[in-house]
Amino acid sequence: MQLSKNQIDELYEFVKKKGIQYIDLQKELVGYLILIIESKMKSNPSLTFTKAFNLAYKTFGVYGFDAILSHKIKMQTKLFYRRIRKHIRALFISYRICFVVSSFFIFYYVRSFNCIIHELYFGFIAAAIFLLVYSSYSSHNTIRKLSKKYLVLSSYNNMNLNSIFILYYFLVLPTVIGEHILNNYPYLFSINLTILLVFIVVRRNLLNELLAYVKSKGLE
Repeated sequence: MQLSKNQIDELYEFVKKKGIQYIDLQKELVGYLILIIESKMKSNPSLTFTKAFNLAYKTFGVYGFDAILSHKIKMQTKLFYRRIRKHIRALFISYRICFVVSSFFIFYYVRSFNCIIHELYFGFIAAAIFLLVYSSYSSHNTIRKLSKKYLVLSSYNNMNLNSIFILYYFLVLPTVIGEHILNNYPYLFSINLTILLVFIVVRRNLLNELLAYVKSKGLE
């Protein structure tokens, strides 16, 4: 026995009322409920839709959908950071490592110029922030909006928060460790700027990957 459109709509409304706002998770849960309800009604024709639905919902246990939502979020977070690690590795296990190494030596060479360390450091930080925002503005807005609707993209908001913390770290570093240390250990200056550059490249590549996923799935 197949459920009617009104009965399926009722299931969607129930799932939403239970706090599941992600469209992809709604479809997954409703699909599971439909499968169980139809199976029970087929094996027992006298069973009503309401009773079959109650029996199907009981299979989620005491915590209902909350346990599923929590588990799915943890899984998506792990997958998300696995993507980040993949993009980081890609910079070090191929010809792209030349980009990383050359960046380090460029920063090290520029550091040797006769200029004020803080002006140089904050100048690059300002340029990096501008590049970070400008180069991925439209992609960022698209993914950010969809991340509120689809669980598969929800971890992107965590990356935005991490982006703020990482940029803050590089902004306060000269003040925390002092100009004297940066002057005496120029490689520290070069390492930190290289890490920041890698972060910017990884973030942009990840955005492009997510945007390609959105287009391939036709998410709106």
